[in-house]
Amino acid sequence: MEEHFGRDVTEEAADAAASSPLTEHGAAAVRRDVWPHATWLTSGPALPSAPQTLAGCGVQERLITRWREVQAEDAAAAAKLKRGTAAWDSSGGHAGADLGGGAGGDFVSAEQQELFNVCRSYKDLLFPCRPYPLSAEAPDALLDAVLLHCLAHVGAAAAAIKRNSERLKGGETGVTGAAEAPRDQGFTRPKVLLLLPLRSLALRATTRLAALAQRETRADSIQGKQRLVEEFGAPSDEESGAPGARGRGGSAPGKPAEHAALFAGNSDDHFRFGVKITRGAVRLFADFYQADVIMASPLGLSTALSAAAKEGGGATDFLSSIEIAAVDRADVMLMQNWAHVTAVFEALNRLPEAQHGADIMRVRPAALAGRARHVRQTILLASFASAELNALARGCANVAGRARLQPTYEGVLGSVLPRVRQLFERFRAPSAAGEADARFAHFCRIVWPRMREAGTSGQLLFVPSYFDYVRMRALAKAEGAEFAALSEYAKPQEAARARSRFADGRLRLAMTTERAHFFLRIRMRGVRELVVYQVPEHAHFYAELVNLLDSADASAVAPTVTVLFSRFDAARLERVVGRARAERMLSSAAATFVLC
Repeated sequence: MEEHFGRDVTEEAADAAASSPLTEHGAAAVRRDVWPHATWLTSGPALPSAPQTLAGCGVQERLITRWREVQAEDAAAAAKLKRGTAAWDSSGGHAGADLGGGAGGDFVSAEQQELFNVCRSYKDLLFPCRPYPLSAEAPDALLDAVLLHCLAHVGAAAAAIKRNSERLKGGETGVTGAAEAPRDQGFTRPKVLLLLPLRSLALRATTRLAALAQRETRADSIQGKQRLVEEFGAPSDEESGAPGARGRGGSAPGKPAEHAALFAGNSDDHFRFGVKITRGAVRLFADFYQADVIMASPLGLSTALSAAAKEGGGATDFLSSIEIAAVDRADVMLMQNWAHVTAVFEALNRLPEAQHGADIMRVRPAALAGRARHVRQTILLASFASAELNALARGCANVAGRARLQPTYEGVLGSVLPRVRQLFERFRAPSAAGEADARFAHFCRIVWPRMREAGTSGQLLFVPSYFDYVRMRALAKAEGAEFAALSEYAKPQEAARARSRFADGRLRLAMTTERAHFFLRIRMRGVRELVVYQVPEHAHFYAELVNLLDSADASAVAPTVTVLFSRFDAARLERVVGRARAERMLSSAAATFVLC
């Protein structure tokens, strides 16, 4: 840790690290059987083999002891549940089975062991293989690995500062205070930023962080715990709203298990608070400049940044010395507003406007030179890698290099019910910037006339992007077509009436978005034809939408699904149809593909 953050970074070294290609060579020590359908790619120094014990990873003894206590508590709780239940098997939790071939030692699974090993290398990490949970109560082994890494970093940094302070006072070596000051800290105290999309997820992560950091031997061992439950816990019935709203709604009965688990509790997306960690206590809701860890949502920090820009005076200087920026459930943030995520990362590691009591003589060289971002570690956890997530990862220039788990997708076509004719149409797009216009032109020229000529009821148009949805809505209005507008911004009562009119055929066309489906997961009735304007980011949404057609009249012809895609949809297409089929569909001379 001290070697990585204490280095004097040059722009040349940072540029070289950013341009270094990702290869498999540096990950040769990672076990291949842990993720059999994925490949680790790295740049920079090679990853070492993963030790089976935390002592072998250099973790402090105090944290090791507490880690083992927490794992023992989890094992006791798991023993009370029926072995092999889906709730404890999901998300790398422990249900008595070794995921990935077993780990042994201090780790509950091989995935946890390998992920922690990658984290402790201080490389930037993109991990797009994090499944959605099937239970809100199940332990999360992958998140535990990241939280332990953050705690180990905070503990090591605090120990180094204390040790060096004693040395300067002559406490260890007998030297005088005139000794050269060590470069062992940043401008401000906060070292770790944990970005989470929902209050419910922040509650689980903070509770786990505090449990791993401190055993509750006194009433004040974890300060602010009751406030955390009150402000971040499940809302009362009268406060509940529609799931996905900015309010406090959870998942309604009858939703898929992963939706119920993800939205269980408080789904508000505006929060930020500090966590101070010492040897004797954990203080939640600490002042930012006294905190070691910042827990926040992208929206919560983005609004603080906007307010600070108006007020001035270094109101967001607490982000100047972040050394680990971890983003959990980044794919959920895609369904919120990704601009808030980019705004937060742009604000990290800027030179502060005020001194905030910092001892400038002990500030690290990279921070003084304005290059702290080149030693900051960024950890991105998601269920898939979108274009936005890839761009964020590429924009991080950590001199320690990068690590990425590259999955190979088999697709979701096996989850689609039979009797459905799936028509994939490829259109030409001159560039990524011109793709939206090319897609719209193809739709207006080919697909829209076909939909109008068919004249059938039950046409569902799925438009992932809200911006494209607005374009489709304007087109339908200009053409005089009546339709059910079912975006994420539709009022619940109006949307319910529109769905009813669509189901009984009074409205022939319905339009919805990926965000609406993500948050609401409404099972539409009366769907007889599906048009997918763009392949969804969430591959399983495609199967869910296609399976809505199963309720169509069995005596009629096979229902049809039309999917538009271009070469810029390669990643999305691969997640839906599988890598091998996607490569053929993108390289073939043909532009139309029928799957039955």
